[in-house]
Amino acid sequence: MSETDRQALFNEADPVAVDYFKEKFEIEIVITDHKLLPTMAVSEVSVIGHVKDHQDQYFNLSYDYKKKAVTGFSMSQEFEQALIKKGYDPYMN
Repeated sequence: MSETDRQALFNEADPVAVDYFKEKFEIEIVITDHKLLPTMAVSEVSVIGHVKDHQDQYFNLSYDYKKKAVTGFSMSQEFEQALIKKGYDPYMN
């Protein structure tokens, strides 16, 4: 896959991640990195970042670019606790 194609996938995944956290948890995020997972195994981009103004509240979100859907995310313990304090269950779908 060319660098241009990779960048296009990252550009597609970024607004999905921003919207996901805004709509689901009413928070703003900062994206710090991306990883394209091995294409022979999955069709996913990993979006890495943290809650705006809270670098200790970090996450890793998986975006399936073929299905055009978030397939899951993991978070730091600090992020988990912040969501619970706001009244969210971070493990509800």
